[in-house]
Amino acid sequence: SSDLCIIAMYTQDPVLLEWLKEGIDMHTFWAAYVYDVPESEITEEVRSRTKNNFVFALFYGAGINRVATGMGIPYAVARRKVAGFWNVLKGVKRWQDNLVAKYEANGYVEMELGFRRPAPIDYNQLINTPIQGTAYHRLLRAAINIERRLHGLGLHSHGVAEIHDELLIDCKESELEQVYDIVVDEMIDQQPKSDPIRLAISASIGTNWWEQVKYER
Repeated sequence: SSDLCIIAMYTQDPVLLEWLKEGIDMHTFWAAYVYDVPESEITEEVRSRTKNNFVFALFYGAGINRVATGMGIPYAVARRKVAGFWNVLKGVKRWQDNLVAKYEANGYVEMELGFRRPAPIDYNQLINTPIQGTAYHRLLRAAINIERRLHGLGLHSHGVAEIHDELLIDCKESELEQVYDIVVDEMIDQQPKSDPIRLAISASIGTNWWEQVKYER
């Protein structure tokens, strides 16, 4: 996901960087850790729950109560599991602590390209802003450039919506390959070459949102 790539960029956490480079499924790994079961026993539902209520929850600044509730585990267990998570990903925790210190000193939190969000904001917003703010600005720049290129080439395809880290495009079938190349080119172009993890771009096509299949050139 783009958020994981951005977290890796900001934090330079060596463990997170290695996992992303090696393609390790960290959500399954942490699900097995939280519930004390082998990774082979982790279902898609449990993996998704862990992704949202443990991994990303902690990356975005959630506390132990949120983890305990979301994962359905006692508070004492959640506290121990959260401590273990941060013991592995020390670089991410260090970045969060430094972010808080800078915010308290400067009165704002800063994103990529110098965008700033001023006080007052709560802790979760503070941690979340550089990650999702950067992801949003990258996607927005890509969407603007894509629309300009589609229009400039006289194509009938056009952008419809931005959905988190995805773009929805109304594409004529005869323009599919051309539009795909433009979208991939612009999405990749918005990621600085200095980013340690390159973002993988994927596409799906269909006549509606619920009937999509993966598209590959």
